[in-house]
Amino acid sequence: SQIDKVLVSARLDRGLDIAQNPQESDFESMIQKVKKACLPLDRSAETRVQLQTKQNFLFKENYSAIFQVLVNYVENALKYSQADTPVKIGVSQTKDDLTLVVRSIGSVLNQKELKKIFRIFYRSKQNQQTTMGTGLGLHIVKMLAKKMDAKVWAESAEDEMRFYLKFSSHVVDSLPPKKGTK
Repeated sequence: SQIDKVLVSARLDRGLDIAQNPQESDFESMIQKVKKACLPLDRSAETRVQLQTKQNFLFKENYSAIFQVLVNYVENALKYSQADTPVKIGVSQTKDDLTLVVRSIGSVLNQKELKKIFRIFYRSKQNQQTTMGTGLGLHIVKMLAKKMDAKVWAESAEDEMRFYLKFSSHVVDSLPPKKGTK
């Protein structure tokens, strides 16, 4: 909710963690929790949000921060994308880094706006009139990334928006995919 975003932003501004009890969780389970967290915003989140990897990981640290980043990215993707299009979550990994990407089809931003979207209270002019928001979600993402020494950025091309989170791969252990995973 909007109030939760204000509270999270205030906690981060004061240098506090967002969760008192960090959890360990695997990536596939985290994505299921992200979908559930987004249901109040979009009842179709359960089917629209799709994991586009067979890789699975156990997050050894930064679980709460990574979870919150994904929730904020997916909420934005659901709000600003075309209603019946999928929101895809992908992963790429190198020896040193893990990069998560959330992709959606719909409203895109120009290069000038992409440079501003992680600023506090920034909202694109094209979306201010049509979509509710506070301009806190992506600012929270930026603060969380800074706290865990990660990098965030966004890209747009034609009708697709992509939001990234890149962090050190030392925070995860590889796991085999769960049975039934695409």
